[in-house]
Amino acid sequence: MLDRVPAPFEALDVSMLDGYLCGVLLQPKGVAVAQWLKYVTDVDGREAPPGPALDELHALVHRRHAEIDQAIARRDWFDPWIY
Repeated sequence: MLDRVPAPFEALDVSMLDGYLCGVLLQPKGVAVAQWLKYVTDVDGREAPPGPALDELHALVHRRHAEIDQAIARRDWFDPWIY
């Protein structure tokens, strides 16, 4: 789905997404979703056009965010997505 984000937007790839989410989660203060989510679909932070495909992508990103957050909270290992 990240590969299908239309030009001129430049979405993160799968492995970049895991690193980005880890960085977001490990900040000393929580980062609001509105601040970090837009950079998933465009490295310059431009808002991608709304639609069902974007909603589905955002839902999957939120799910991965929660998975990594839980692993960090448990001090547990998680398998990063390698592209």
